[in-house]
Amino acid sequence: MIDSALSKRFLAVAAAILIEACWIVLLILGDLGDRVPAFLVIYGIAFAGYVLAISCIEALSYRSVIIWGMLFRLTMVFAEPSLSDDAFRYLWDGLVQLESINPYAFAPGASELSGVARPDILQQVNHPELPTIYPPFAQLFFCLCALIAPEVWVVKLGLVMWDCLAVVFLAGLARSYDIHPAAVAIYFWNPLLVLEGAGQGHIDVMAVSLLAAALLYVRIGGYGRAGGTLALASLVKFLPLLLVPAFWRWCAQRESDEKSTLSAMFTTRAVLIPVVFVGVFVGLYLPFWEMGWEAFGSLFTYASSWEFNAPFYSLLRGLGLTGDSTRLILGAALLVLTVGVSVRSMPPIQAAYYLMGGFLILTPTLYPWYVIWILPFLCFYGNRGWLVLSGFVVLSYLILIRLREHGVWVEDEWVKWAIFAGSAAVWMTPHLVSVFRKKR
Repeated sequence: MIDSALSKRFLAVAAAILIEACWIVLLILGDLGDRVPAFLVIYGIAFAGYVLAISCIEALSYRSVIIWGMLFRLTMVFAEPSLSDDAFRYLWDGLVQLESINPYAFAPGASELSGVARPDILQQVNHPELPTIYPPFAQLFFCLCALIAPEVWVVKLGLVMWDCLAVVFLAGLARSYDIHPAAVAIYFWNPLLVLEGAGQGHIDVMAVSLLAAALLYVRIGGYGRAGGTLALASLVKFLPLLLVPAFWRWCAQRESDEKSTLSAMFTTRAVLIPVVFVGVFVGLYLPFWEMGWEAFGSLFTYASSWEFNAPFYSLLRGLGLTGDSTRLILGAALLVLTVGVSVRSMPPIQAAYYLMGGFLILTPTLYPWYVIWILPFLCFYGNRGWLVLSGFVVLSYLILIRLREHGVWVEDEWVKWAIFAGSAAVWMTPHLVSVFRKKR
């Protein structure tokens, strides 16, 4: 037993060293968008190290998980984001606010913003013809980063801090379920999270951290704090809005004490969920509301026009449906899933797991960093398919080869099917083997 424990500890440390070596190599490579094949190979090696590490998870201490995870991130903070330019949009929004201008009022390319004195950042902003899409709490983060220093590394370092908060909340949640806190390595060491957070600087990391906080607070009965942090998560990315009904109904059932659930939703502490949520959500939008509905920026343009790397969307389009019809069907499916999850009164962590997974399946647009949303739940639900998806989804960056060489954004259909068919195969294989053995 002792030899076995030592062997697993050795393997875990060896895996951590391998992962860190991969981050160092990617840092040295520089512009990953110009070296996509090399990036994919190195990422694949890092992911193999990650799989090895989490297979020895019982040999890890919580402290070692944090130390190694921080080392991975501090290495990638120094890398220039070259797979995505979203971080430059964040900085631009922050700079606009420092000029006392509503960030939703003008697109970056508008002449009204000619006085914002960082044309070098503007040149790297994607879709400068569109106003910002990011909600108010994200805007406050952007403004703070720009105030400290309008540099990408400030954004990324701030997101690393949010990522560390996520681990604290997830560890607390794990303890509440009698799971060893070292299980958070499944989240904290995941190469996709390190790449898209510390490496590329995507704001989803911040939203996921706040969602983890909301899940812990609702678990321990802090309904007001749960409503508040869920609102803040929704004010970074809108996705957590879907969870409000599930949180509210579950809390009402927990507090009902022989009352009907419907009555308890309005007569017990459960009412704190919607009241605090609405108060925080509306309160943070008020300073920007001079724009009216335009304060939602380019959200409606994104929802009606964007499409990328989405197999179900592509499948329906391939059947001859229009883009609008396909979006309507997929949106209705997500709504039905939300209602179904909410009325079943499942625990919030389970509801969030199903809804985040449902979103990834049904969204017309699936950028690699969106998969971050499912990662916290893999500490509690060991789904191989989602885990493998976090490895395979970076294949979608192959689109950058043609973009860099010819200036065109054209998807190869085989890529999305390789990503999802591969993930589904890994998920289904143990079940099929089990069924086959039973039949024999």
